[in-house]
Amino acid sequence: MPENHLFIEVKKSYQQIYTISASIARLFVTFWVFYPKIWARHFQLNLDILLHYVYLWCIIMKSTMHPVIARTLFWMWLIAISVVVSCGKEEDDDKHVPLLPDPDSVTDIEGNEYPVVRIGNQLWMAENLRVSLFNDGTPVPSTSPTNLDMSSLPQGIYQWVTMYDTSYLIDLGRVYSFDVATHPHKEICPEGWRIPTMMDWQTLNVHLGGSPSLLVDAQVLMEEESNYWKPGSDPTAGVPNNETGFTARGGGVRLITGGDWMDFKEVAYFMIDDYKHGYLIDYNQSLAYAGAPGNSPYKHIRCLKKSE
Repeated sequence: MPENHLFIEVKKSYQQIYTISASIARLFVTFWVFYPKIWARHFQLNLDILLHYVYLWCIIMKSTMHPVIARTLFWMWLIAISVVVSCGKEEDDDKHVPLLPDPDSVTDIEGNEYPVVRIGNQLWMAENLRVSLFNDGTPVPSTSPTNLDMSSLPQGIYQWVTMYDTSYLIDLGRVYSFDVATHPHKEICPEGWRIPTMMDWQTLNVHLGGSPSLLVDAQVLMEEESNYWKPGSDPTAGVPNNETGFTARGGGVRLITGGDWMDFKEVAYFMIDDYKHGYLIDYNQSLAYAGAPGNSPYKHIRCLKKSE
């Protein structure tokens, strides 16, 4: 028996609906998968939408589907793609939030202000830390007398003004024990800043053209025309120029035995997360060592900004 005429028309319409729906699905998948690349720019976004509208309209007009069904499908697709576009643009805007400018300075809990310098992808304090409190307000004690021999008790939470002379506090800061820098529950750097690791110092060296462990041209880190560097003994050593703005000064090293201060105005010795090592800048040879072995766990601190 011949099929009912109405049944034939309905069947034909459903076949056409299936064909158009499949095309819509393919287009939707294309938009969803390739959106970040294809719609990266606003102009490209509008052009792609226009082309896909034209393509879809041609499909619908080419069919023998009932006009009401064709128009309904077209406007449903139009609304759906508009929603996808608006959501995608909002999501894309969230991913491209303008970067905040680097801070000019950072302030510790006592109100001491330190200039900040960017070197590569790192933000460093451009002065030695000089705070005498942890971030929670807990005092970091010194010793009495300040030049106390620590050979019988090298561990502990201590800090000393450089050379035990408060006139050096602003320019050279304080020296801290390793236990201060690595306290499990308290932080000595300002909020959002931290003690540099060995890898941080190695990253600095590599950025400045050295190997991870050794920077030959350390003059780029040293304050130029400084009162805190003695003339170098090596005639081939570079003259400090502070091209990086790091402004290292020769604060020397506090020794464990006898409480003596060694190499004042000759080396800068900074804290890392390793008890027996540090980051040493040697003025006499214009070298900087990441992981330099030392005879003291007491070092100056340069804080590094934490990653956002």
